[in-house]
Amino acid sequence: MLTAEDYEKIKKAILRDGMSLRQAAKTFKHGRETIRKILEHGTPPGYQRKQRAVQPIIEPVKHIIDSWIKDEIDRKVHRKQRSNATVIDTFPNSILSLDRTSFEPSG
Repeated sequence: MLTAEDYEKIKKAILRDGMSLRQAAKTFKHGRETIRKILEHGTPPGYQRKQRAVQPIIEPVKHIIDSWIKDEIDRKVHRKQRSNATVIDTFPNSILSLDRTSFEPSG
């Protein structure tokens, strides 16, 4: 992945020093199309998810866990005494109504 520093080096070599696209591609070991994209964009484009990540195990009970955490914050429970992921995971599956068997990795 190209960093902002790589972008600057490549742009400087082409725009200021007059290096050709082909020579820049050879020197920096990237394709000419990549070099063209670098010249088009000011900074490296950031990654953005197209869709929200699917969370099949936690989604049905997320509202319950959120209410537990909100309740602890409202009651001003000390930071070290609050429920963390390990504590929440130890709650009985019957309370959370989780079916983890369908999501076990096979192998």
